[in-house]
Amino acid sequence: MERTGLRGLFVLNTRSIEDAAQSLASFLHRDGCVAAVEHFLVKDLKGAGCIARPFSGVGELLGFEAGNAIIVTSGLLSPNTAAALAGLVKASGVLAIVAPVLSEWNPGPRGGRGGYRRYLLGSFPEAESLLWLSDEDECRVVAEHLPRPRATGSQIRGAPRTSNVPKRLAALLTEDQLRAFSQYLGAQRSLRSLLVVGDRGRGKSFLLGAIAAYEAYRGLAGEAVLVAPSIYSAQSFFRGFTAASKALGLRLVTERRKQLVERVSTRNLSIALRRPDESVRQPIVFVDEAAAVGVARLRRYSKTASRIYAATTLHGYEGAGRYLAHYAENILPKPLLRVELQSPVRYAPGDPLEEWVNKVFVLKPQYPEPPRGTNTSDIHVEVVDPNKLSENKVLVRNIVSLLWEAHYRTEPDYLLTLLESSTHEIVAAKINGKLVAVADVAYEEPGLPEKGRITLQLINQQLARSEENLRAARIVRIAVHPVLQRRGIGSRLLAFIESRAAERGYPIVTTIYGRHDVLGFWLRNGYKVFYISPRYNKVTGEKNIAMVKPLSGTASNVVKELVEAFTRELLLAAHILYRDVSAEKIASILESIKEQEPILSIPITSDDEARLQKVLRDPEKLEHAAYAAYALLVSLLPRAASMLGLDELVSLVAYLLQGKPLNEVADILGASIVETRAKIVKALRKLLSFGETAGSMRRHLHRDKGLAQAP
Repeated sequence: MERTGLRGLFVLNTRSIEDAAQSLASFLHRDGCVAAVEHFLVKDLKGAGCIARPFSGVGELLGFEAGNAIIVTSGLLSPNTAAALAGLVKASGVLAIVAPVLSEWNPGPRGGRGGYRRYLLGSFPEAESLLWLSDEDECRVVAEHLPRPRATGSQIRGAPRTSNVPKRLAALLTEDQLRAFSQYLGAQRSLRSLLVVGDRGRGKSFLLGAIAAYEAYRGLAGEAVLVAPSIYSAQSFFRGFTAASKALGLRLVTERRKQLVERVSTRNLSIALRRPDESVRQPIVFVDEAAAVGVARLRRYSKTASRIYAATTLHGYEGAGRYLAHYAENILPKPLLRVELQSPVRYAPGDPLEEWVNKVFVLKPQYPEPPRGTNTSDIHVEVVDPNKLSENKVLVRNIVSLLWEAHYRTEPDYLLTLLESSTHEIVAAKINGKLVAVADVAYEEPGLPEKGRITLQLINQQLARSEENLRAARIVRIAVHPVLQRRGIGSRLLAFIESRAAERGYPIVTTIYGRHDVLGFWLRNGYKVFYISPRYNKVTGEKNIAMVKPLSGTASNVVKELVEAFTRELLLAAHILYRDVSAEKIASILESIKEQEPILSIPITSDDEARLQKVLRDPEKLEHAAYAAYALLVSLLPRAASMLGLDELVSLVAYLLQGKPLNEVADILGASIVETRAKIVKALRKLLSFGETAGSMRRHLHRDKGLAQAP
């Protein structure tokens, strides 16, 4: 490997896992080595010179660089772990896997179907740079592939180039980094946000650190923070900051913990490391590995920081980078500049280990578009045979790629669910034999572990009593190729899933998701919201929404009770729990319920009615009748939702239920404050008319000495 500069994959199946791991670590640590190992081996490999972490601690090493990486396992080989460790290895290094002998090794989870074992062992020979040994029958070579010579391109630092970047800095940067830095300099005066994206090993963190040093040189002053998953992942940023500061002649003070940098300071600017779970209030925020930090936190920083500089891995093992980059416009403060680094700096372009990891763990999926003029009436829907799936590597990768095209988080560990779970079922839609849509359905039953009955737990949490014997088919993921969306394919796939669930004796179908832009699809297909989480989804930055659809008469009663309980909570606690949920989404939810009986009833006094009448005559009095308007709204919703225009309903939801000030409601509607107030008053006039027609006002109207009698 040293002669080619390329990286390789080394697999050793042995009966002496501990001895082999220590010997390998002692040999590889000379070039720097990281390891992911079983808990009981951590100390042993640290003693052999490696930075060793148990499998659960691999995330701490994000952004770190090492000459080699070792995975030592007595069983499970997590795809996430393999993908993460491979990304840390520098040129000429190896990713080594030490595992039990082939006849005894099951790299998948216990109790699974065995599909991942077949898939993974069948994928090892696809590596172009591979040495695979087994000592089961003495030492034998299972497979050996030498890397083919290939052009490595030019990513040498310090090459003479012409740009608007100061020469002292240009000498530190690759061509790719220099181009991105130049783009930043061209737009920096008007920017509030910078997002640097690219695959792992592209030098994003180093570039971000160099930009921070340049800003300090230009006069940026104050206390700033660097948010990163761990102190290890922050070191590339600090290396970039240190190198650029020295090149620009800045005096630098560095604070370290166990030889790792955790704060850097120039005369004007100080940048301290913070973990994602720590409070961040500084006006200048740098975020490294933003996908691992999470969209929800990034959105929170955006509300308080005057400037945000972020970097994220597009196709990293976390599976969230592409989602973040896709929705960055909705997250980061504007004006925003996005730059992308394409060529690796940690290893050569076209590196065989990177190509193998990307292919096997579907980190960089590419699914071809269906031909133009595809006739969607020729669609065929079927359940994929799980045994055949593990033998068809192309189909496995196509399924994950199609989910990726629909902007789902596709971390490598999803392969374990796809190939191993006995409670999940894959439903595929094809046109002329080509996959165009796919769904992952989980069948939830009492007695399964908590992860296997997610929505059943939510249902029992929402109900006053427990439905101990309830079973549910939960749609985990459903995706139609973007080119063919809005042509009925998703609805046909849903209908197939619902029919199959009913045949198998599952009385309800559920789903839970964090992308609010798909709410309309579910509502159109008859699903009802019964839960919105109080906390944010880490990947999407939104609150999870759970929905349900009954497939039987008995289930309809359960669903009715669920929807009523949720609606009561929505009407009474929107200003507490759901103030940050889009008013348009809440309006759509209320409009879809179509209940004929009142869900809530707040008495309205004669004084309240008089105040409302004044508001109708003089909209400027709106604020003085807010309580009366709120009582009227919750007493008539959701029955009256359908007789209001969408903007009218949205304005009432935002102003009265969520408690937003008029200026925020005006921003939502894209109208002036005067126009917004008039729209709210017009909607209240309709509600009063509806209430009088339905007799609601008389039933809920207090008189001076008690309640009025119903007519």
